[in-house]
Amino acid sequence: MKLRQFSTQKGMTLVELLASISLFAVLIALSSTVIIQMINSEDNTSRQISLNQETNVLVSELRNEYTEKSDEVEDAEKFNICYQKIDGLDVKQVITFLDDKQQTKQVNNDCIIGITKQEVLPIEITTANEADQTLTIKTSWRNNDEYVIELKNEEDEKYEFTEDGKFANCDYNQNTRFKNADDYKKVMFIDDCKVNGSAWIAGDIEVKNKTKLVVEKNLYISDNVRIVGKGGNDKAGHLCVKGEIHFPDGKSESDYDIDFKCN
Repeated sequence: MKLRQFSTQKGMTLVELLASISLFAVLIALSSTVIIQMINSEDNTSRQISLNQETNVLVSELRNEYTEKSDEVEDAEKFNICYQKIDGLDVKQVITFLDDKQQTKQVNNDCIIGITKQEVLPIEITTANEADQTLTIKTSWRNNDEYVIELKNEEDEKYEFTEDGKFANCDYNQNTRFKNADDYKKVMFIDDCKVNGSAWIAGDIEVKNKTKLVVEKNLYISDNVRIVGKGGNDKAGHLCVKGEIHFPDGKSESDYDIDFKCN
């Protein structure tokens, strides 16, 4: 008796092959779309970060230019402030506020035209990059007023600059305030100084290269003041606050050109 053997050879039909290829193509297309969206999102984020950084550099440069130029003109006099062009960054709009009135300023040849000198100048600057992303920064600049240091105690004793710009004493044993005066443009620290109490900064200060100002308790900062640490990298002047730092509303460490560190 012979046994019959049945064998089956099963393969893919042309229709099944085409269906598989089509499904694979759809999966590739979907994956490519997701990958492209992720890349574009990362690029947009990178451009926005660059826009923020470059705009902050520009605003800082303009602020310094305003401070210097305002020292050369009379109150309410108009002048131009110019900046160094940053590749890929355009200044789209500049608005100032004078006596609560909004004024749109013309920007021409990398200069802002017709800035008016005033004690505090509220200003709004809008920039854009090559991807048409925009950023608007609202800030306030002040003219180049002059300052002394005052030590608050029972006798309301004052400590002023010597003729060469140094403090008469750099160690203060009570709460210390910095404020406007008529003889000096700003408070400058050229030697390490310490406030054995709280400090209130109500006027511009500058901490020179390789110098530090130590505040043993709290630091209070008035609005519209400049705090600058001169020098570069780890050699820049810095401000060490061992208590709490009370910034003006809407301000933080990043709004000041100095490191708040104690190391």
